Amino acid sequence: MLALIEKKRGGNKVMAEGRNKLDALNRENEISELFRIVQSASINRAFCSFAIEGTWGVGKTFILERLEEKLELEQNEETKDNRYFVFHYNCWKYDYYEEPAIAIISVLKDKVENANKICDGVVKDAWKTAEKYIKNMTKEFVKNKIGIDLVQVVEDVRNEGEKRKKEENEFDKLFAFNQTLENVRKQVKELAATKTMVIIVDELDRCMPAYAIKILERLHHMFEGIDNVLVIIAVDSKQLNHSIREIYGDQVDTERYLKKFISFKYNIGIGIAQKSLMEKFEDYFCLFSEYKQIDQTITKFLKLSELDIRTIEKIMTKNKLVHGLVCDREVSNSVLLYEIMYSVLSYLGSNPKRGDIKSFGKDLYWVPDINLRTYDGLNQCIGDAMLAYLKGMVLDARGLFTISVNDVVPLNKTPQGKCIGYMDSILAKKKKFMVENYIDEIEVCKNYGKMLKTIS
Repeated sequence: MLALIEKKRGGNKVMAEGRNKLDALNRENEISELFRIVQSASINRAFCSFAIEGTWGVGKTFILERLEEKLELEQNEETKDNRYFVFHYNCWKYDYYEEPAIAIISVLKDKVENANKICDGVVKDAWKTAEKYIKNMTKEFVKNKIGIDLVQVVEDVRNEGEKRKKEENEFDKLFAFNQTLENVRKQVKELAATKTMVIIVDELDRCMPAYAIKILERLHHMFEGIDNVLVIIAVDSKQLNHSIREIYGDQVDTERYLKKFISFKYNIGIGIAQKSLMEKFEDYFCLFSEYKQIDQTITKFLKLSELDIRTIEKIMTKNKLVHGLVCDREVSNSVLLYEIMYSVLSYLGSNPKRGDIKSFGKDLYWVPDINLRTYDGLNQCIGDAMLAYLKGMVLDARGLFTISVNDVVPLNKTPQGKCIGYMDSILAKKKKFMVENYIDEIEVCKNYGKMLKTIS
């Protein structure tokens, strides 16, 4: 069936985008576990509403897209039809709707209309049945409103959001809202009797607090307790708790409040950076000779940074830009390592969430001296694991030599050793390493640091 779909319209947009994105954090295990949760709920024909929990930038959207892709391909062995109706509701994309219920129904409407265009036979019949129920939902919302059909209202709002704003602000006043929602629920029950409905709710964290809470309320009103319906919500609990307190005050029990909407949470960690990340930014890495020799070093360093994938991608994108501005020739992989270490450690040191250690992020003068002095609060800034890793790098750079006050030792010619030597020369200005043969590369590193600060 997938081949047929892709042949007719170039493939489902969400699915295509999901396949094209690299799994930079090795999320396949999480995706498979979430798939099994959905399968179990579907087999039991139970209602289920749960959250995918993770901070901003850890890849919740990527996971949801891949999960949607797997669900869209799952077939009913008896009918050879898709087992699931999957609806992807991007809250932030549709936040121009004053009333989230309209936005949700608009998403359902778009999905069945698109499905009808690309499917044949029994599959097309199933989606046409779904379309009937969804049109009934839309009519429910406006049957008492001057005879306007919401099928048209949705189109008007989509194309002329500002024009419809005044009417939408009067929505709750003009409708018997509870009765309307109950009638919508009847249509949802009819739809869920044929297939498992999966409502994927994404980008809730980006919405204004009042609107985010309203979305949760509407999802609860429309789907709560209906058999064979699953609601999966991507959340950042800290941000969501902040939204709840902003609306209901600091004394509200946020966990208790959220239990109305979320049965359980599936926690997503920051993930483990994979080689695919190197592949994604190969146009940057290929500017350096023998860059593949240090892919494990870079991968480990990024993992220890504990930065989310979105932040890492932003850092890499900026690095590519800055390097292109200061260097027009191929240089060694030690310069690449320098740029990555400099940009990541600078970010960690300037991040107020990690403590009051602003001085650490200024020039990184402390890196070459990390084994010679104690910097209070440094472990809070970069983490214990990163601290230990950097100490090891500096020791390896010195090799067998013990540095006294006036000693200058040969530079360890590994990429890691040269990188530490460059930092010593540029940042600490101690000149403890013999770097005379690497003046050109040191100049590139120096100019990179200056330019990074300029465009920060």
